[in-house]
Amino acid sequence: MIWIQITGEVDGGTHLYEQLRRQSQRRRVPTYAACASLEGGTLMFRFSVTRDASDIVFGYRTERFGVNGECPPSRLAAPYHGVIHQSPNIPFGIRLFDANCARQQHLRGETDHERSYILLHHGPARSEGCFIIAGGKRGFSRWRTDLKHLQNAADSTAIRVQVDPRPESHHTRHLSR
Repeated sequence: MIWIQITGEVDGGTHLYEQLRRQSQRRRVPTYAACASLEGGTLMFRFSVTRDASDIVFGYRTERFGVNGECPPSRLAAPYHGVIHQSPNIPFGIRLFDANCARQQHLRGETDHERSYILLHHGPARSEGCFIIAGGKRGFSRWRTDLKHLQNAADSTAIRVQVDPRPESHHTRHLSR
């Protein structure tokens, strides 16, 4: 089994752009430390994610679900399940779901609101609730390669994802522009 933990620990920052293809305004947002490992903590790698969505950061949409437009933290004793996701728009990612929700693409975590199609994937950070792998194309490529190494070494295809709450001070505050 592969374990992924997305922490609430700020480990740097990245830019979100107002428009696709890095156009128009940009705003620096925090990135959060994350790690992936095989069950038991062996063969681990670290990476960073952003938890912000550009439509919310630039004020085009107000957040829904009461968690600032992001994926709600998972319950401590019940991490999210993950499956490899591939589609024309997102050629590779991990889709998260909550085993306690009736439909497999939904999650609820610590909240009362169900979300659907929450992913870890490559940018741009346009989708509310998803985690974007930081580091641009190179960072995503490295993450995908490292994840495939874990998959090859794992005894099963199961993926569990623990999402920690982010610090309250970073919910609406962004880094310097």
